[in-house]
Amino acid sequence: MRLNGYGFTSFDAIHSNMMQAGPNVLLNLGSGEILEFKDTTIDKLQPSQFELPIDKSAMSLSFSDDQARVVAPSEAVAAGATYIVVGRPITEAPDPAAEAQAILSQIASYQPTAS
Repeated sequence: MRLNGYGFTSFDAIHSNMMQAGPNVLLNLGSGEILEFKDTTIDKLQPSQFELPIDKSAMSLSFSDDQARVVAPSEAVAAGATYIVVGRPITEAPDPAAEAQAILSQIASYQPTAS
């Protein structure tokens, strides 16, 4: 259950807004909104059943650990890479789609040398 936009950042906060109403559980979402879970009890609702937004209040943006290119994509493939992360060469290119295609072509044309 996604609860984005309701101010919940923990299951404890969700749990404290639940109320058993006969065979159902009511969750007070605030602003007069109530979510009803039919035929269940509060103890059966678990954190893994809820998807919450990430609490970004304690996060700060830092570029001090910014990554720089270590090797070209073809060199990464030659070194045995299974996954390659490419960001700025594509997003900052005048034609991002063409740049992405050029990188894919470079990777696709890699031919391992016989040992």
